[in-house]
Amino acid sequence: MNSKLIKVFEQLEDNRRSLSKLHNLNDILVMAIIAVICGADSWNDIEEYCLAKEKWISKFLNLQNGIPSHDTFNRVINNIDSQSFEKYFIPNENIIQTNFDNWFFMLYLVLIDLLLIPL
Repeated sequence: MNSKLIKVFEQLEDNRRSLSKLHNLNDILVMAIIAVICGADSWNDIEEYCLAKEKWISKFLNLQNGIPSHDTFNRVINNIDSQSFEKYFIPNENIIQTNFDNWFFMLYLVLIDLLLIPL
């Protein structure tokens, strides 16, 4: 996984209570994006895709507590503060510089879709 993508996700504030953080916010977002790009169109689909690809996903993400449930994907992504999200994810001249960054912009649109359209 490209470290630039992870660094951008790390900037997003995780407002969950410490006791309920079984999964890293970055990992949840990366898994959701990968699943949606591969055709997932519901929270259940995201969970099922990640379960099917768990061995591969575990090569670049920390899955100490396994794959999050569909309810966890739903709750975490829907509770992301939209203003914080925009602050860190709206593309600017520093982000759109390479082919990877143009691909990153596509991922940004996927996340916007997840945040704005209830699944």
